[in-house]
Amino acid sequence: MNKNGNVNQQRVSVIFLISSLKRCGPVNVLFSLISKLNLDKFTPTIFTFKSENESSRLNDFKQMGVTVIQSQGVLACIRTVKKQLKNSPYVIIVHSHGIIPDLINLLCRNSKCVSISTLHSFPFEDYPMTFGKVIGTIMAFVHIAIERRLICVACSPSIKDQLYMKSKIKVLSIANGVSFPNKWLEQYQSNRFLCLGNISERKNVAFLLKMFALPELSQYFLDVVGDGDLYSKMSEKYKENTNIRFWGRVNNPHDFLNSSGYLISASLSEGLPMAVLEALSYGLPVLLSDIPSHAMILGSGNFGLKFKLGDDQDFKEKLDHLVHQHFSRNDISNSARKLYSDTAMSKRYEKIYNEFLEQRQEDYFN
Repeated sequence: MNKNGNVNQQRVSVIFLISSLKRCGPVNVLFSLISKLNLDKFTPTIFTFKSENESSRLNDFKQMGVTVIQSQGVLACIRTVKKQLKNSPYVIIVHSHGIIPDLINLLCRNSKCVSISTLHSFPFEDYPMTFGKVIGTIMAFVHIAIERRLICVACSPSIKDQLYMKSKIKVLSIANGVSFPNKWLEQYQSNRFLCLGNISERKNVAFLLKMFALPELSQYFLDVVGDGDLYSKMSEKYKENTNIRFWGRVNNPHDFLNSSGYLISASLSEGLPMAVLEALSYGLPVLLSDIPSHAMILGSGNFGLKFKLGDDQDFKEKLDHLVHQHFSRNDISNSARKLYSDTAMSKRYEKIYNEFLEQRQEDYFN
């Protein structure tokens, strides 16, 4: 890449910053992004600074041929990234995911890099629920202050709108994307609902368990797939309910997506939930709480219904209405593919990479 070169014809290094590769929404987004990235042009390298655990997707990334550089702590990661940027004669894209990776991105920023951040949630909802009201609110303000100095990309239009309404910060928006299966089993149980993801306060799984434990909903089955802070408490409380089954963290979530009739979520806050997108990729109708990100998904296609958060009667009515509607799994999957596929997401990021790379290249070499 030189003064007379064309960025579109050159290989480009992309540094991805993320805390660790522990299986979670942002890591799954990163995997989807890299899996469909044009590797003839872009060379990805992942930098992490936390130890991996048994749920890590480290081997998944390595099997894709992606270089992963693991540092012991934040300061070591900063030194490693700065060295990488200093030794490169070219403009490099640095793309971070999360508040600490975003801070590292900001601290390492120089005239040779394009600094991009993906915001995976609305901080003013997510952080207070996760870290407590006082600490969480402070973290949210800090994160937004960091984002103002980076090229911020919200994971959904609803998060983009919420950010502007709260902080008047203007950001870009690229919807999360997932891999779409070529086919799925047609032998699924129409009275079986799937709750997929972390069992936490923010995910509001306790509400779903309370509802499915009601005698009037005993004809419906709920599979709870995932673990989290509330797993032990909830699984013990509802162990006598024969229509509710806890599976913990599994290696084969797609088996449940194949065999379930519907996906259900009562989340209090989301960015753009990967579990919902994965359900749509398998053609599952969804029943979702009426938070902005869920409303955006349901507004983009005939994918299911929403219910009022905390409203027991509305939940029961919407569930009954959902199971008596006719949905075509093919139609759901085909419609969702145009909006929420990993290919579509990667192409949108590539477009942003190219636009800002050309702009930074002109600034750097002129």
